[in-house]
Amino acid sequence: MAADSPTTWDELLAGPFNIHSVTTHNNLLLDAMRKRFNLTDGTFHRMMRTGHLHLSRTLDNLGIAYSGLAKALMPDHRRREIALLFDSKVASQRSNGFYARDVAEAWISGLPRPKNGVPVNSLLHGDLLHAPADKVQAAMEKNVVYHRPFRVTHTELVY
Repeated sequence: MAADSPTTWDELLAGPFNIHSVTTHNNLLLDAMRKRFNLTDGTFHRMMRTGHLHLSRTLDNLGIAYSGLAKALMPDHRRREIALLFDSKVASQRSNGFYARDVAEAWISGLPRPKNGVPVNSLLHGDLLHAPADKVQAAMEKNVVYHRPFRVTHTELVY
């Protein structure tokens, strides 16, 4: 369907669609909206489809094909991928309340630049939410190279 033509609910809801993401389905905003407005499954589905259409069209207007994002969002052992975890209590003291902002500004500027106009970086950021602290600590002990010792007390404090 063309981005400039009106879309009916039947057109929007016809057939499957793909949401490309990396384990971000536990978004608190979606859960809060669903509970706050007591949305039925059908209404929630329409909301998701509408958001997906809006995102797709916005990206189209920027010259980015939504379908082309899937590869960037899927983990791949052949790419150089890193996860940077920050203690939000410490970072917020340096960032005037915007935790990890100063850290992000420092390292984002050092990322590779687009090649021939094609972006070469994919970033996902946010807090660790709804995860048991002991399981996050165990996973971190197994996989993280620490700058200094860190003990997970609340996963919401890890950015």
